[in-house]
Amino acid sequence: MTILEKLPVQSMLGVPFADYLNVTVPHDIGSEVVSQLLPVIESLGPMCEEEPGLYRLYDLVKLKATGAVFKFKKRGKVLVLSASGMALSALRDRGAFDEYLSVIAGYPHRVSMLHATQDYFVASPSKVIIAVQEAAFAEELMLTRKGLTRKQVHALLSPDESEPGSNTGTVYLGHRKNADVWAKVYDKRQERVQRGYADPGPIVRVEVAVQSDVGATLRDAHNPSDIFFHFASRSLVDAPPSFSGWASNGEGYVVGESREILPHDRLDRLLSFSLDVTRLIQVAVSMYGDKAGDVLSRHLAKKCDALHVAQRAACVA
Repeated sequence: MTILEKLPVQSMLGVPFADYLNVTVPHDIGSEVVSQLLPVIESLGPMCEEEPGLYRLYDLVKLKATGAVFKFKKRGKVLVLSASGMALSALRDRGAFDEYLSVIAGYPHRVSMLHATQDYFVASPSKVIIAVQEAAFAEELMLTRKGLTRKQVHALLSPDESEPGSNTGTVYLGHRKNADVWAKVYDKRQERVQRGYADPGPIVRVEVAVQSDVGATLRDAHNPSDIFFHFASRSLVDAPPSFSGWASNGEGYVVGESREILPHDRLDRLLSFSLDVTRLIQVAVSMYGDKAGDVLSRHLAKKCDALHVAQRAACVA
């Protein structure tokens, strides 16, 4: 029997962070919640609604889609508010994560899925991945009080270009379909390099995912350290001395002071970040040169007049 050496606290890069978040709200108030969230999302930069309820952030310089996606989708009697890992990262980078959570906290809600993630700097990612795989296949690991069985473990490995002769990749612990808690441990360096990004160094990522019955709250989304170590420290990582435990359905997220977004500010953001506006300007400039502004102004004035007339007709009706 081989005891897996846990990843030590001193090799942590930063602190645990939310890498995916699903929250459900009653469908009958869903449109109101989304209307409050959209100004927050618009503040992050160029955004495009690629299909109803799916908003993606774009690189305005390259006119290229990013992986930052917000998705609002009806499921039965609820509306699911989904934010990808890159979307959450954009919120944190721009200081808008509290605002995003505060909007949701103001309505009846439930955290239906949360991914809590932590990166570790290691000497050899491939050795860590293989060690996790062997321990998991030997049924020596657990995320909850019940140990993982061989059938609950899946490994996806390939040759390690950074360490010739070794295999590396991802080890999946548990399955989303039949578990409230599951996890994956993977070679972050391999993942980044294969996607064409710069080599970040020898990093292993540990990601713990929990579903609604676990009892995660917006507090855990805001600060996922406790819920991460509650599950990951059973077999995979060492918990820091500051960790004192985690309780299901604990104290909820404390709503902070909301920042009022004035209509003028929202209009300015949309004009600055909208990909459609950028394309319109590019086409107008290519056709009319320095007269493009005048042409666009006339078209916008006609659109505004038509919309105003339609709104008045609707009010009369």
